[in-house]
Amino acid sequence: MKSDLIGKRIAGIDFGTKRIGVAVCDELHISVKPVKTIHTDKDDIFESFTEIFRNERVEACVIGMPETRDGKENAIAGKIRKMADTINKKFNLEIFFVDESFSSKQAGGFMINYGIKKKSRAKKGMLDMYSAVIILEQFLSELE
Repeated sequence: MKSDLIGKRIAGIDFGTKRIGVAVCDELHISVKPVKTIHTDKDDIFESFTEIFRNERVEACVIGMPETRDGKENAIAGKIRKMADTINKKFNLEIFFVDESFSSKQAGGFMINYGIKKKSRAKKGMLDMYSAVIILEQFLSELE
């Protein structure tokens, strides 16, 4: 239940087949920071999650789930649900989903507005981390 999340650190996850962006909020749900981009072809993703969740003291997880106009799940949704199920079982974290349909576009604007230089914005993985920030901020705004 969302009201049980007050005072808990929450991770936001932007899942992609090549990269996974991760962001985390503070206990008061005031600030959200990008934490890491996990490269699915190079990193052991669950080892990376273990490190992040332990270091950041994460107690719940919000994962972006793309929604289609017709309300049906697309091909990546099954992979996202599988990853969410593994996270839930392995780390005993409550999992929530939010629509992430426009998170990448919003993340690009977010980085520009906050003065992140074009060279930094072009780095692979930067957009993924900031998409995770957008996903988590969207979820937090729904908590209020």
